[in-house]
Amino acid sequence: MTRSTTRMQQISTSIYRKYKLSVLYASLTIPVGIILIFFDKAPSRNDFLDHWNRAEQIAAGQFTAIPDPSGTGNYGAINKDGVFEAFNNTAINSPFTYFPSVFGGGHLRISCLLTLLFSTLFVCIAISLAKQYDTIIFGIAILPIFFLSSIYPTADAITNSISLLWVAFILYLYQQEKLSWHNILATCLLALFLGQIKMTCIILILLIALPMIRQYQLNHKIDYRFVIPVIISLSSAICWMQATKNVPPSAVSTVEQYKEAKLTVLHHPGEILKSLGISLINPLDLTNDKHDTGRNIQFFTGAEYTQLPFAVMMPILFAVVLLVLYRNKNLPEFHIAEITATAAIIILFYTLTCTGLIVSWGGVALGSYASGLQSRYFIPIYALVCLLIPNLGILVIDRKKIRIFISALIGWSYSGLLLAHLFVFPWQL
Repeated sequence: MTRSTTRMQQISTSIYRKYKLSVLYASLTIPVGIILIFFDKAPSRNDFLDHWNRAEQIAAGQFTAIPDPSGTGNYGAINKDGVFEAFNNTAINSPFTYFPSVFGGGHLRISCLLTLLFSTLFVCIAISLAKQYDTIIFGIAILPIFFLSSIYPTADAITNSISLLWVAFILYLYQQEKLSWHNILATCLLALFLGQIKMTCIILILLIALPMIRQYQLNHKIDYRFVIPVIISLSSAICWMQATKNVPPSAVSTVEQYKEAKLTVLHHPGEILKSLGISLINPLDLTNDKHDTGRNIQFFTGAEYTQLPFAVMMPILFAVVLLVLYRNKNLPEFHIAEITATAAIIILFYTLTCTGLIVSWGGVALGSYASGLQSRYFIPIYALVCLLIPNLGILVIDRKKIRIFISALIGWSYSGLLLAHLFVFPWQL
């Protein structure tokens, strides 16, 4: 064996070790995703037609939805047959969240494949950037509720992957002793994207506080350069919100009702606080909406539709717990400032999500349960919740055994997921 060959093998081994988790993630999700895109018998696709209509509209070069010519107040697009299709709930989504479908040229499966590939790419970059936190990012990304959103054209696919990339990049900055202008410029680019995904995610811009606090602890100086990405992100979000200010976010309320609901919420802060508390503890079978249970337990069943049973979901959830705790002893310990900032962002995200739901339904649920609350809405903050776990002193001694065990748990659950989606059950015929 020549010296050059040996050197190449060493480089290949070094690259694999550095990006091993990213490679493993892509090796799992891309094949499984492709199989489901072509052969899924029971798809888990929330608001599929609304998302696909919006994706087709953008692919055709129409970036903003149009009002119903008949004057109903709904927004959507004119389909190929000349009939108006309303999709208010997705009309407010930025074209950026559907950009893979633009390259799909209006072909569903090509758009699905591109959505899967781009989402996977963003997650792989996130895993690599996270460094000591990579197992946490990997664990969140393999959750079925995350994965199943990436195999069809939906704003959730890009929202979830970009938000996870943003969190990972912030953690990357947090682990640096000194930040360069290259780091700030990269932050600005991601901040621009952050402003174009679902509007509740704009609160994640506050995560910039983590590297700012860290830099102050190390250098005793406030890095004011972080103001630039904050301005860029807020400007990006405001521009799109301005472009869709006349679009009601749901088909059950008009623009006037939506605006009135926003004013009502502002004038009754006590009632919104009441809704926030009730929504945390309200029994799901007592919300007066039979769909609320399915919406709320998606985290534990993988999706609202084609809900996976305990035997399939329990192993993957256990694997995620192990991945989150995998490097618990060696992670940089958050101090009170970082804990406070992270907890505040989680609370604000929950507040914005519940308030947004109440307002989009015209304010009828103000003071009661925020109907329509779904666990998939909180995917962008799952990693933040994991960051609040204190240093428990957990140390994995035999890493090889735990990796094999975790791989077996993931393999079992994804095999069950595939069977659940590919097998036609007799009662479905």
